[in-house]
Amino acid sequence: MIDLKLDANGDIAFENSDLVLVKDADEVAQQLRIKLRFILGECAFNSTLGIDYFNQVFVGNPNISVVEAMLKKAILSVDGVNNLISFALSYDRKARTLNVAFSCDTIYGQVNLKDIHVGV
Repeated sequence: MIDLKLDANGDIAFENSDLVLVKDADEVAQQLRIKLRFILGECAFNSTLGIDYFNQVFVGNPNISVVEAMLKKAILSVDGVNNLISFALSYDRKARTLNVAFSCDTIYGQVNLKDIHVGV
């Protein structure tokens, strides 16, 4: 698989005024970052896409088991992901932030992502 590379801010990456491509395990890792940062209702043409952070996570007393299951399901739905090897999440209720770290087996080998940060 090949895609346009995104920089750390989620903007399309350029090098010497040229678009940069990402492929294989790096492309799967990028799709995982996008999937986990995509908030339900954010997409104007399909409001059913995304993760329901505002109703499931950033609430007074979130059910961490439900949040964990929701995030794992999102990870496993990404093309090229075979299964999860490890998964950890930390939630800071006061700061309304969520950090996710995980390893997964993909069609390109193991992908390790840490510090996927979501906050409001």
